[in-house]
Amino acid sequence: MAPLGLFPVLVAAVNLNLIQTESGGALGVSLNPVTKPIPAAVVDKDAFLHSSSKQKREVDCKIGHYLHPNKTHCCLRCHKGTFVAQHCLDPEKATKCSVCSEGSFIDEDNSSEQCRGCRRCRPTFGQIEISKCTSEHDTVCGCGSDQYQSSHSDEFMCKNCSACLNGRIKLACTKFRDTICECRSGYFLQKDENKCYPCSSCNEKEECKMDCDFFVKVIKPENNPHQALLLTIIVILIVTVGVLLLVNILRKRSCQKRFSSTFCPFASNLQPTSEPSPEVVEKGKCTFLEQNQTDNLLPLKATPADLPDCVRVAGETQISDRPEVLYAVVDQVPLTRWNEFVRRLGLNEISIERIYAEHRHIREAQYVMLRQWRQQAGHGATVERICYVLNQMEMSGCSETIQEVLSNLP
Repeated sequence: MAPLGLFPVLVAAVNLNLIQTESGGALGVSLNPVTKPIPAAVVDKDAFLHSSSKQKREVDCKIGHYLHPNKTHCCLRCHKGTFVAQHCLDPEKATKCSVCSEGSFIDEDNSSEQCRGCRRCRPTFGQIEISKCTSEHDTVCGCGSDQYQSSHSDEFMCKNCSACLNGRIKLACTKFRDTICECRSGYFLQKDENKCYPCSSCNEKEECKMDCDFFVKVIKPENNPHQALLLTIIVILIVTVGVLLLVNILRKRSCQKRFSSTFCPFASNLQPTSEPSPEVVEKGKCTFLEQNQTDNLLPLKATPADLPDCVRVAGETQISDRPEVLYAVVDQVPLTRWNEFVRRLGLNEISIERIYAEHRHIREAQYVMLRQWRQQAGHGATVERICYVLNQMEMSGCSETIQEVLSNLP
């Protein structure tokens, strides 16, 4: 049951409601609020604007495409060497691309509306043009041979590679780096110039002091008299040994030029005025033939004054026509030097070829050649002539062996 204090309030509220109902009915107006319908065109326009702004935020282009400047759709990129002359009107239509004009380029796929200008090499910096500018790549500038670039920027200068005078090349010059030099002893490297200077011009600089201190200590051993004496003795010994070796070499060459002999004795043992001993004559030693007689046979009727004493007696030692004598000579001359040997003896080329053709056996052909030479030379076919030819061929060992073999034959 409601409290007595609230009853008058409820009665007043009911009366007020009845009054409003009756008033509304009399005026013909409904008191219930009715929402006025919104035109469809307005609704669609708002929806379009809302969705359009949403699309602008969500456009994502694939690789090879770019976003249209209006940010409404994607267009296909232009290839390198071309630029965008006209953007595509919608995703279904292609972008209109044009080739870069002369003096401009684009070196990648792009969405640019103009090409970039070609660079120019700068002769004042020593730059030369390596390759010309095309629509697809820029001009390439570089340096000449034996030069390097001072930096990696476009404004580089070309500098000559260092030659490393008074030193050696440690690392060769490259495109972006100068030669790295290593100075020889007694020189230091001036790094800012990359040149080697003598330590005498060091002037106590920190740069060269470390390089030159060791050299100075070696060259100037603090005025130590013992070390100076030792160095002097070593130098004298080296010079003396060198002089002795040189004299010995010159003496040997002098002997070889003056004499074509199995032996080359010293002057004290020559004794040119004395007669040769019978032993030397018996063994047929070939000694002391003058060099200007190299290509001539020993004359049979030479006067005693024309030849040395030993040759006057030995000149009468004739080569026998016995086979064992001729074979003894054949066996001592190497086959590789045989043709030269018989040519020097005086046998002509036609005879040599003919004998080779007639005799298939090499040793037999050699025997026939030696026999024919003996017949042609007559009295000039001597042991001394054979000895002389062998010595001219620098085969003195063969000459000595032949003389020994012939002396032992019966």
